[in-house]
Amino acid sequence: MIDRKRVHTHPHIHEVVFYSRDAFFVETVANFVAAALNAGSAAIVFATKPHRDLLLEALKRQGVDIDAVIDQGTYIPLDAAQVLSMFMVKGWPDRARFFEGFDKLIGFASRAAKNENRRIAVFGEGVALLFDEGNIEAAIRLEQLGSHLANKYNVEILCGYPLSFCTTEHETEIKRICAQHSAVHSR
Repeated sequence: MIDRKRVHTHPHIHEVVFYSRDAFFVETVANFVAAALNAGSAAIVFATKPHRDLLLEALKRQGVDIDAVIDQGTYIPLDAAQVLSMFMVKGWPDRARFFEGFDKLIGFASRAAKNENRRIAVFGEGVALLFDEGNIEAAIRLEQLGSHLANKYNVEILCGYPLSFCTTEHETEIKRICAQHSAVHSR
């Protein structure tokens, strides 16, 4: 169902999904998040409100007790634009602010997780917001910071972009984005 292509041999999991339909996108992210929650780990989601709402419904359909995982602090849904505003400085991701914010957030999620491994699932579409705004270099830089984050912590990261961004005009940038990921999915 998912076209999976290993881009490089990475010591971490930092994957990307390019989607043509919201249904595929939501299914992919819901499976990613539900796997972490069902294993007793935690999940942090940075998404737009429409996608957070669709994801919430998909997780409920998969049997996730949303109220319980939110109360326990193992499911942390956040607005992607608000999270970006916390570490973007003059249109560029500030490395120190980025890691300061994620250090706290991952620490909180890690303490809330039930299993010993505490591998945190992180989904983000802030990169797609930056790309859509035309701030493609900032999106690529954020992907680089995400790779550093995956190396620093016991996290699995999944990023999401609309497939419509994959145009001839942006071929070079899309290749640079894919190069930051351990796997690329599309449909």
